[in-house]
Amino acid sequence: MSNTHGALNFEKFRSLSPKQRGEAVATILSDYVNILGDDGSSFVETVLCDHRTLQQSIFNLFIKLVEEWSESSYDARNQFTCNMSTKIKELFEKEFGTGSMQAPLI
Repeated sequence: MSNTHGALNFEKFRSLSPKQRGEAVATILSDYVNILGDDGSSFVETVLCDHRTLQQSIFNLFIKLVEEWSESSYDARNQFTCNMSTKIKELFEKEFGTGSMQAPLI
């Protein structure tokens, strides 16, 4: 794994604190989506080929983002994201009740 902030190998990544790992992954993902012309299909294909429990964990990570966006302030650049996140959260609450939107890990 490498990005504009230097190489990050797996052993080094595992030795980081949870906060540092989260920041590293967020930076890499931001760098990835910031490259114009990439539609994300290789990322999606890779995740869909991953272990099913890891797919569930990745889903939970994205749902956590949705929860946070639904409660965030926004401007024109992320208004759609925050508004859609609110709708997704409302859909989850209607379907499953209030509380955690996290999927179970089996």
